[in-house]
Amino acid sequence: MNLLSVRCHNCSAPLSVSESARFVTCKHCGSEIAIKHTDSAVHTELLQAVAETNEKISSHLERLNIHQEIESLDREWAIQKQEFGSVDKDGPTAAGIGFSIFWIVMTLAIFPPFALIGIGMLVFRALKMIRGQTKREQFIQAESRYQSRRRELQQRLDGSISIPSFTSSEWESWSGSD
Repeated sequence: MNLLSVRCHNCSAPLSVSESARFVTCKHCGSEIAIKHTDSAVHTELLQAVAETNEKISSHLERLNIHQEIESLDREWAIQKQEFGSVDKDGPTAAGIGFSIFWIVMTLAIFPPFALIGIGMLVFRALKMIRGQTKREQFIQAESRYQSRRRELQQRLDGSISIPSFTSSEWESWSGSD
């Protein structure tokens, strides 16, 4: 069994490890160290530093996933709003019904058969109001679901995830750039 001579990545103490070793604990400082083998060299890396970097990457990835979920939710809501078309949130206006009643009264006095047109307009307006009310209720429910889900995602993004930030030297060491 051949022994390799390496140094602790934390305290620089000399360590002797077997060629097949992948991990070792430094007897001087107690650091857990990964042994990295390449074609031409052997070097060490602190496992704690690797774990911290992985945690930071994981936190950033979680944040990106939430951002993506919010963007997807916003796109889906925009499409759904278009499917609803124009919805009058204030409810039906009395102008259309008032005009229909005015028409009926006036035509009864002038030419009674035209009153049928007014009655038709009144029925049409009433049916449109009923359909519009149902459509408004569906829109309000859909909007409430959207806002609730978006608020939930935003709260996860704002408060529940603490994101440690990378220093430039940590990022360079992780990304492999010098």
